[in-house]
Amino acid sequence: KSENQSGDDIRLPGEVVSAMQAMDAAMSNATHGELELLLLKATMLSINGDAFRQLGSMDRALNCHSEALKIRKEVLDEFDSSVASSLCDLGLDKDKMNETSDAINYYSVSLEAYRRGLGEMHSRTARVYNLLGKAYKSEKNLDMAISCLKKSVEIMRAVDKKDVRIQSGFYLSLEGISATLFEIGKTYNEKGELELAEETFREVVSMEEKVWNFYDPNVRTPLGWQNFVMVKSALQKATKQ
Repeated sequence: KSENQSGDDIRLPGEVVSAMQAMDAAMSNATHGELELLLLKATMLSINGDAFRQLGSMDRALNCHSEALKIRKEVLDEFDSSVASSLCDLGLDKDKMNETSDAINYYSVSLEAYRRGLGEMHSRTARVYNLLGKAYKSEKNLDMAISCLKKSVEIMRAVDKKDVRIQSGFYLSLEGISATLFEIGKTYNEKGELELAEETFREVVSMEEKVWNFYDPNVRTPLGWQNFVMVKSALQKATKQ
């Protein structure tokens, strides 16, 4: 957006706005019992909220995600995965606003809903453990950060290896695990537990090498190589200290 454009001036793409307008028109003729329309509206609100978050319009993101959560709570079980997803969305909003304590609260309730609804050993549960761990790390609660991140790794290792596409930033299972282990290594390093940091970094290096053995060297992504170099650098630093 331009320098003179305020957050209130942000607009969503026309096709998203048109879809919401169509949904509002349909809802105006709907009864409260028309579950599918209500849930579709909640989905559209969630999509809008995600778009507003990406654009940095956080008040609008919060409003959309809050309304989506309200609808889902009214018509779904409290432990339904869609309710858990809305709670996680609000945690992500608060995280981006640097309101980490509120983010932790939303992530914690989302985690409980996922655990009760989908079970402990599920990729979505692993994702929220990961987000919760990073939030605790931001709050300097390093023991809780390590505990949550380790749980995320445990679950990712246990889930069906065919489910290699995990939400929002976890690409292949091995890459998701190595990235989370790297966060654990950095957290150990921050705590001054250098032996554990070194041990974790070595595991990450080994895992990264296994990951890239499955790829043609000509198509390795710069991000992947940057992560690999970053891991080796962190390992060398931890070893020297």
